[in-house]
Amino acid sequence: MNGFQMRVLLYPTPLSPRIVASKEIPLVDFLPEDSSPAHPHLKRASPDNLKPSVQRVQKVARIINGIYIQQGVITASIPSDELISELLFFGSVTPSGIAKLDSKKMEEAVNIVRDLPTTFALTTDTEKAEKAFGLVKQMKDMLNGVESVSKWNANDLKQEIGRLETGGVDSLLLRDLRSAIGNWDSGYGAVIANTSTQASVTKLRSGLEDLKNSVSSFDKSQLQWNFNHFETAVNGISPLTKAREATEFYAKNRDNMPISDDKNKPYTDFIRSISAKIMKFKGVESSLQEVMEVASTRNRRSRQRNLRHTHGLSSGSSDVSQMMKDVNDPWIKKVLKTENVEIAFKQFNEFESLLKSIEQSLDIDGEKASKIYHLMEYGRQAVQMTNVDRLNMDSKR
Repeated sequence: MNGFQMRVLLYPTPLSPRIVASKEIPLVDFLPEDSSPAHPHLKRASPDNLKPSVQRVQKVARIINGIYIQQGVITASIPSDELISELLFFGSVTPSGIAKLDSKKMEEAVNIVRDLPTTFALTTDTEKAEKAFGLVKQMKDMLNGVESVSKWNANDLKQEIGRLETGGVDSLLLRDLRSAIGNWDSGYGAVIANTSTQASVTKLRSGLEDLKNSVSSFDKSQLQWNFNHFETAVNGISPLTKAREATEFYAKNRDNMPISDDKNKPYTDFIRSISAKIMKFKGVESSLQEVMEVASTRNRRSRQRNLRHTHGLSSGSSDVSQMMKDVNDPWIKKVLKTENVEIAFKQFNEFESLLKSIEQSLDIDGEKASKIYHLMEYGRQAVQMTNVDRLNMDSKR
């Protein structure tokens, strides 16, 4: 056979009792008959004829993959879960995993998420309780880092203040620094005036030298505000200032902070109701995640995915249907020169019908996939906002 030819071994060993191994290796010409040879050993198809050539390669790939699948199913070397998951674009989710999902619990969880706005709606009593807790939190933040008043050591602060008063500052250094700054300031004013003279510049230079010497002496001296019990004066008095601010805040809001017993029960019931509902959602969150993954991967239907058993059927179930037509293709029949493959592939009829049925029941468009995603996100946010584990523990007290 002239032209670009590819030798394809369709079935090197018997794949089933109904398929007989052929010792002949058919020569498959993937280029049209009228291609003009550009080289004695090569035919090059024109751009217009490239599509038929690619389609022939795809047909051969589908049929070879079908033979591989048939052999794998017969020998149980291909897990059916993996095969179906690849053909139906399930991602990492398997049919057996889907079969284990509790549809009733999942439906209940979905309804819970849908009803979240109503669930979190506050009554008059619960709104007052929420406000009270908010005020308590604000006051707690104000007192952050403040220990018990009984642990404050006022004597330490008195000693520090007394030490600074009597010997904490070298007054001579401060006096020299003040004088040097004054000389520099007056000299600078004279120089920038329009009437400045050489003497003014000389005086400014002298003032600058005095200022540099004073600053150097000040830097070399002992730290002027060195505390023994805390780092800075602000740290020393911060417990007092924080306590004063918190006291003023409490005095201003004390009427709204207490929660009476008759108001406590409605709020406790409100918390328990939220806890129970969110716990139900959390219990099936992983199952809903699997559903979301199936919806997402089926909606994208990307061919750029990891395949183990269906490399020639990258379009999934639609390629299986096309494969059933390929075996009746005149060109394929001419290549195979046998009816064995067509006969053997009849076993795929029921499998193809099943795949079609599942495809129709799992018709998920982009809008539906987006709704599932947003529903999951609302549920996750509710779990995070309510701190379910803490709520569940507190509600049992």
